[in-house]
Formats: sequence, structure tokens, C-alpha cells
Amino acid sequence: MKKVLMVYGTRYGSTKFTANNLAKEMRKLKLDVKVLDLKKEKWISPQGYDGLIVGVSVAMFKWAKEPVKYLKKFKKDINVPLGIFISSAMSVAERDGAIKKFIDPQMEKIGLKYDLADGFGMYSDLSKKMGFAKGILRSMVLGFSKDRGKEYKSTGINDFVHYDRIKIFAKDFAMLIKKRS
Repeated sequence: MKKVLMVYGTRYGSTKFTANNLAKEMRKLKLDVKVLDLKKEKWISPQGYDGLIVGVSVAMFKWAKEPVKYLKKFKKDINVPLGIFISSAMSVAERDGAIKKFIDPQMEKIGLKYDLADGFGMYSDLSKKMGFAKGILRSMVLGFSKDRGKEYKSTGINDFVHYDRIKIFAKDFAMLIKKRS
């Protein structure tokens, strides 16, 4: 069974939610997936794995710091297919623009090339404490709700994750791993 290491950095839980959904889809494809929260768990090298996926929270136009530090720390160890996904408000509305604006420039700064990238939207639980960002997030979620004809939940879960793209990413990444072996 091919092994995939998936690491992520999350701020408010959307990237964690997405990483777990992606891992579930990849396990359906008979991949052994280890999911690692970069804020809470000890970092491990991608050596010994057949693929690496990095999940990134993007808020206020910036990556969460942990994925950047992880990629820099293990840059020399990354010699397997590399997938990047973001959880962000922009990726709800404009996937390609989100990749060009948030993934490509950051990967160039780090000096790495990815094999597969996507933006899967966002999942927000507005019942959680978020400080200053909560007001901004509320207004974005309200706009997304209106645009998509969904019910807006001011103190609950608002789900704008693109599950279809998660399934496609999982299949495409599985194919990348099989091609390289």
C-alpha cells in the first residue's frame, strides 16, 4: 500500500476539516494516509512516504506560518509527488485565481515546485471564538450564502467546501504516486 503524508496548518479549523475529508477520499483509493496537524503534533520528514500533501489556511492574504516553516525545513527531503491545497474564502469563488495568488508565489519564495494544487473552499464554524477575524469572516460567509442560495448561520457551521474537487484531487494524486513508482 502506498503511503502519503499529509500535513496542514489551520487557524480556525477549515483546513483541518478539509484535510480529514481528503484523507478519507484517499483511503477509499487504498492509500495509507498519515495526517499531521503542524501546530499540535511533532513534525516528521516526508522521507519514507510515497507522496506529500500540504494543507494551508489562507487568511488575511497570508499562509498560516507552520506550512511555510515545514516546507523550508524539509525542502531537501521532498523528492516525492507534492500536492498543495488551500482553505480560503477566495477559493470558494475563484479557484484558479486563488492558486495563482496564494500558492504559486509562496511556493516560488520557498523554492519548491508542486505537482498538484487546488483550493477547496472553506468550512467555518462561527460559534467558535475568533477575535477580530470573526467579523470579517461573517461578512464573507453572508455574501457566499446569498450568492449560492444557502442559509446563513451567524452562530453555526457554514460549509463552502468543494467536495467534488477533493475527490478529483485524491484520484489525481493517487495516479501521480502510481506513475512515479
